[in-house]
Amino acid sequence: MRRHSGKIMTFFVTVIALALLGGAGWFGLQAVSARNVAKGEQYLSDKNYLDAKDCFEKADKYSLRPNARVLKGLGQTYLALEDYDSAKSTYVKLIQLDPKDAMAHFALGQLFIRAKDFGGAAQQAKELRNIGSQEALDYAAQLEQQSQTGMVKGFFKNLIKQIFPNFMGDTPIKPNTESGDTGNSISEDHKDEDAKP
Repeated sequence: MRRHSGKIMTFFVTVIALALLGGAGWFGLQAVSARNVAKGEQYLSDKNYLDAKDCFEKADKYSLRPNARVLKGLGQTYLALEDYDSAKSTYVKLIQLDPKDAMAHFALGQLFIRAKDFGGAAQQAKELRNIGSQEALDYAAQLEQQSQTGMVKGFFKNLIKQIFPNFMGDTPIKPNTESGDTGNSISEDHKDEDAKP
């Protein structure tokens, strides 16, 4: 009987030791993550976006679960670096984590406008109106205004492209070199007249 109790006691001591080691490891990872978030936020405020990105990505790697503060920092950094695909996926994750985050819906809506996905922007404006806070309503109004402006600009840009295909710089205008016209507006006769005193 005593042999069994010794084995059981050894088992429990081993389990407790592993739990303590696991807990210490978890706290260590959280400390590394928190340190990287703080450094990332400092780099972000200093407009050092590459270092901020590295810090936030490390913090995300060492977080055992999604962290809103890390995702917000990553989203802002990706926007500053013009990595719009990464920013979009980051804001989608942030909204999944906190569906009532008005700033995340607004940022995602602006990314949809940038991509000329006005339906996606309208959906984010709708979500903001459903949140109902004053901040969310203000963001919704801004998104709707930016969407309308973007749609009007897109309409006129397409119209001008159809009417004047060379106007928007899609096809460069080249001088006609076959007929001897080099595109110079001053003819040879006028050059001679200008040279006389």
